[in-house]
Amino acid sequence: MNKKNRVFKMELWIIYSLIAAVAFGASVIVYKLGFRGNPSPFLAELLFGAGIIAVFLIAWLMNKPDFSVPFGSGLLLVIAGIIWAAGYLMITLGVARNFEISKMSLIYNLNFIIAVLLGILVLKELQSTRELIRTLLGAAVMIVGILIVSLK
Repeated sequence: MNKKNRVFKMELWIIYSLIAAVAFGASVIVYKLGFRGNPSPFLAELLFGAGIIAVFLIAWLMNKPDFSVPFGSGLLLVIAGIIWAAGYLMITLGVARNFEISKMSLIYNLNFIIAVLLGILVLKELQSTRELIRTLLGAAVMIVGILIVSLK
């Protein structure tokens, strides 16, 4: 792969990541606004899930993907969905109790540390020592920032 293609690929993953960050950040604010109507937390989860299904149906209609998947991979994807939903349920219960989302999000977004560590340990994603050091230093800086903002 030549350098030009590598730079384009890197830019594309950054763009996808920034769009995801904006979407996730905005979604919790819209979610908390939805609680002004005082719905049951479980109805809120159901309605939230309907939104997720709607997005994936639209994406499916636009792309007509192949749905064949080996059983083991399919099972892991279902487990990932269950884990994600359990995490979002905790956000829902916090929002239902009127916890401050600006503070909650600082804590639950520490999930990047778990993702970084598991990516390194389980998926072996960082091949060089330089990549590993840069990634861990970046994660450490983010943790320090979160601690500065969240501690009284």
